[in-house]
Amino acid sequence: DHSKEGEDHDHGIDPHAWLSVRCAKKMVESIRDELKVLDPGHAEGYDSRAAAYLKKLDKLEADGKAMLAPKEEKWILSFHESLGYFGETYGLKIAGSIQVDPGREPSNDTLQKIIKNCQRRKIRVIAVEPQFSNHTSARVIRDALRGLKEDPIDAVFAEVDPLETCDEADLGPDLYERVMRKNLTELARALR
Repeated sequence: DHSKEGEDHDHGIDPHAWLSVRCAKKMVESIRDELKVLDPGHAEGYDSRAAAYLKKLDKLEADGKAMLAPKEEKWILSFHESLGYFGETYGLKIAGSIQVDPGREPSNDTLQKIIKNCQRRKIRVIAVEPQFSNHTSARVIRDALRGLKEDPIDAVFAEVDPLETCDEADLGPDLYERVMRKNLTELARALR
């Protein structure tokens, strides 16, 4: 069950399983096993490289949990439905998404519901994505929370990359770990 506790509107399915280290490890193991079937003469190499990478993933998960564990804030608002698995891995709660329909700005009514939800839960951290330079709706929410007449909320952005796209120049064997560590560092900076 991948439901998100306490959300106020309907959601699709979050396909971003790779943002869970547990799921990423299963992917590595599946790739290793398939490569061994296709190329049995190099099975030992696939085993050793996969084992080394699985250790890196274990360290990534442990380091991320250590970075976020002391934070009292656990709720964040996601730009789109991409952080469910990530939140599950690192003990964060996702209070909903700004863009439920990818690439489409939410209606004013939806924005008002999101603002009220954030106000009720005192959510300060809004996860935005580097792939979308124009965070118009996220800015509206942030500014509305900062401008509340009673108990204004010092809302801030945290740039969290869901690893859906990247520049070709960034492709390499360290991409996943590098981006995930950057995501964790950014959230550790923003959360209190």
